[in-house]
Amino acid sequence: GDYVFPGGAVDDADSNPALYQRCTGLDDAQASARLGVQRDGLSAYIAAIRECFEEAGVLMATPPDGESLEPSQALLNERRELHARKIVLTEVCVNHDLHLAVDCLHYYSHWITPEGPPRRYSTRFFAAALPPQQQAEHDGVETVAGEWVSPHDALARNKRGEFPMILPTIAQLRLFKQSDNAADAIARVAKIVDVPTVAPYLARDSAGNLQPVVKGQVDVGQ
Repeated sequence: GDYVFPGGAVDDADSNPALYQRCTGLDDAQASARLGVQRDGLSAYIAAIRECFEEAGVLMATPPDGESLEPSQALLNERRELHARKIVLTEVCVNHDLHLAVDCLHYYSHWITPEGPPRRYSTRFFAAALPPQQQAEHDGVETVAGEWVSPHDALARNKRGEFPMILPTIAQLRLFKQSDNAADAIARVAKIVDVPTVAPYLARDSAGNLQPVVKGQVDVGQ
């Protein structure tokens, strides 16, 4: 029931060498250096693009002429097949001769969930502008609703109890709240070189309930 950004896990198919060849502006060595890993950092960028397409219907890719992509009905149909794991993103790119615009994604934050639960997540956050001629639409499976909302309004509604979000989502919106518009927000995160790793831990509040407490270089102030 929470509001979240499009996202998900990196699949094995996201590190297909043939798919790496269809990425523009960033190779695996550069992507891996940015993420602080030895190899296959590019797969995280690809996963971000794939998940955004699956869950929100937005595909950051370019056709052969280099112009802005306007998704065809055939491409949107393949979105459903991709979501159902009937095909992989490499097939989508080959079928429509697309190149993934990984250079449009800006990596700016890394969160690792607390110790304790049986499953932990290492989550990379990327920011990107909505490509021209595209509209976001929730998939109706993993995401059951969607809306465009400013960080300021989302945080205000959350404070009133009307817009449920978890701490990492709230922290990202507090960061973007500092920008006046989307272009300024993208320019701000594009300048981030040393991406902080934020590792919350669980502690009991005054009522005895476990709550996440943030440690790391991140502004999550009120």
